[in-house]
Amino acid sequence: MSWLVVKTKHKSEQKAMLNMERQGFTTFLPMVNVEKITRGKKVHVKEPLFPGYLFTKYDEHCQQFQAKIRSTLGVTQVVSFGLEPAKAHDHIIDSIRYKLEITPEQPVFNTGDVVVVKSGPFSGVDGIFECSSGEERAIILLKILESQTRMELGFDEFEVKS
Repeated sequence: MSWLVVKTKHKSEQKAMLNMERQGFTTFLPMVNVEKITRGKKVHVKEPLFPGYLFTKYDEHCQQFQAKIRSTLGVTQVVSFGLEPAKAHDHIIDSIRYKLEITPEQPVFNTGDVVVVKSGPFSGVDGIFECSSGEERAIILLKILESQTRMELGFDEFEVKS
């Protein structure tokens, strides 16, 4: 058994998953907790790890399932390469599940957000979030001595300025 990659309609991942499960399919929709700033307040929300996609268990001997999946409310298509559907093996899905269980919630920053350094030698210095540089670090532009200096900091070392 492997997993098919299913493309959903815009912001319809949950709807597609529920409709597929009602038909007896086993699905997996990886979700992550994110922190967003909405109207100036921090809000915690769950969002799909892969927006617009979900996975479903697939028996390779049953081609008729693809037509049933495609006709499901909320689904656009089964992702495929040519005539061959895109598949994810169990070990990939298990790896995603494991990673989601051990990865701490990470705040979401947008390019241009004004941030303040919380710790270290630049504690209290304002900066501008430029981009993520990996799972645990980000590039911040700090205003030091009347010029902007690019620094790499851990996500736990700064926060959005209130």
